[in-house]
Amino acid sequence: MSSNTQKTTTTVDPALLEQCGCKRERLSNACNYSFQDLYRAKAAALGQAGDDAAEVCAALYKRDRDAINETVREWAAVAGWETEMHRGSDGQDYRAFAPEAPS
Repeated sequence: MSSNTQKTTTTVDPALLEQCGCKRERLSNACNYSFQDLYRAKAAALGQAGDDAAEVCAALYKRDRDAINETVREWAAVAGWETEMHRGSDGQDYRAFAPEAPS
């Protein structure tokens, strides 16, 4: 994966950063990346453009939490990104993701 793919990120709503709990975990930079970023990184790793990221991610949001977490795990494995589970303020478990843990 190219470093350009890692650096291109979608803006994340600052209110979500406050809620996500990412600052308390090893992947403290996970909230800097969106599903679209991860999808594009997966596509790039497969030599694909990832131009359909918005449509794919809109469909992803309609799935249940376990299905979303599994899809994130699969995409991250292909992209070479790291993941870990975070507990949200709503009590649900979310799979956080980032290109790499900060040093």
